Amino acid sequence: MPQLTRLVTGTSSGFGEALVSALGARGDRVHLKQENVEILHIDLDSSQAEIDEAVSKAQAAFGGIEVLVNNAGYLLGGPKWAEVYRTNVVGTVNVTRAIMPHFTEKKVGTVVFMGSYVGVVSDLGATPYNATKFALEGVLDGFHKEAAIFGVKTIIIEPGWSRTKFFDPATNIKVAITPVGAYAPVNEQMGQIIQAINGNQPGDPKKTVERITDVVKSEGLATGTELPKRLPLGADALAKVRKKCEETLKICDEWESVITSTTFDT
Repeated sequence: MPQLTRLVTGTSSGFGEALVSALGARGDRVHLKQENVEILHIDLDSSQAEIDEAVSKAQAAFGGIEVLVNNAGYLLGGPKWAEVYRTNVVGTVNVTRAIMPHFTEKKVGTVVFMGSYVGVVSDLGATPYNATKFALEGVLDGFHKEAAIFGVKTIIIEPGWSRTKFFDPATNIKVAITPVGAYAPVNEQMGQIIQAINGNQPGDPKKTVERITDVVKSEGLATGTELPKRLPLGADALAKVRKKCEETLKICDEWESVITSTTFDT
């Protein structure tokens, strides 16, 4: 596949940082300093007009963008739901809205959403973060159908836990101060989980971004494949998503008579 020009959000750490390195190594141009990489500053908390202007400048400066990777996001615990939604969901949607006129005009382009398996199966604690990933799943389902009309491809990646700095309090975790009260055991258990998994995550971030690149470009292990609408990555993600699918099918089978009992009598 020819060289692609990509706009990647959230590249200071984690998958975004690893993805920029992988794409640059493969010769793709990435707006974002390394070889084949340009820096573009976009604050996802900016207004739609400001984001539109930044994306348009990138289009003009680099002769077009073929792929948008919506990767920006962070973990927030506590009551500040609006804050985490503003970046993880609204900011992601606004960047996508900014790029779409350029994609629809050419009737080509790919939009990648970085979701998580916790957007399919929510884990204990971090409910605001998990809910934003569920929201992106919903955005993808509707947007996938709309974008296809214009020849634009879409995918949401659902990684499992990968050994990045995601759980580093200095980078991605924002702890909201909230009265603990009866929730002390929940907070304590959440802290134990983070402490246990941080640095021991099973996923290799370099392999993860290589697979993402393979899938988007139909190269490597994904040679000859069509872009799927969603893709779990990692053995832990596969196990969680598969179990959720099996549980949902079980409910549909066991409760079918009740579920279908609301139809008008004929």
